[in-house]
Amino acid sequence: MTAFAQEPQDSRMAVVLGIPADALLTGAIRNVDARIEVLQMGGLDPVVRARMLAEAEVLFGIPAGTPAQLRELLHSNAALRWVHATCRQSLERLQAADPSEEARERMLVTGPGGGHAAAVAEFAMSGLLDFARPSPGVGSAAERAPSELAGQTLLVVGLGAVGAEVARLGKAFGMRFLAMTRTGNGRAPHVDELRPARFFGGHAPGLPRRRIGLAVQ
Repeated sequence: MTAFAQEPQDSRMAVVLGIPADALLTGAIRNVDARIEVLQMGGLDPVVRARMLAEAEVLFGIPAGTPAQLRELLHSNAALRWVHATCRQSLERLQAADPSEEARERMLVTGPGGGHAAAVAEFAMSGLLDFARPSPGVGSAAERAPSELAGQTLLVVGLGAVGAEVARLGKAFGMRFLAMTRTGNGRAPHVDELRPARFFGGHAPGLPRRRIGLAVQ
């Protein structure tokens, strides 16, 4: 993290944590600059939380609430100059709030930038292993028969930090990787084939809950 520009020594910068955070994270934020005051909203009275958000200069993590409530926060706090979203869903919530042009010009908005790619990719691989090695008592005998990931083909929709990391981990299991992106551009050394596609539709016969249709990012 980068230290803020020099200001008078008695100035204070209120960094409000909009999400739960442990001592390691709060300590790392405090260590950026001695003027930083880290404020946590967890467990506080709603009135106190609202006052804290109204005085925030930096918002780390998007607090729960409706788009209208988030829009009100962004517009009413003229001191708010940096909002950091800790996940893609938070960025989408921020976009849904539709901040005004004045708020957009005043605030710096940042996101995780693939910071969770390793954890998400490992979770995806654990799902693949579950399919290859289903738990006893799940499905029919044929569905429970163990299989190998080696030699199997996996299609990755989107080749961002997560997709590239899934491909890297999957190669260690001997898998073949196909990837789709909107433009067909992208570089990932562990992807065997990359194709452009604007839309993707997946249909699993007999499993209506797994039918999906989505735009390729």
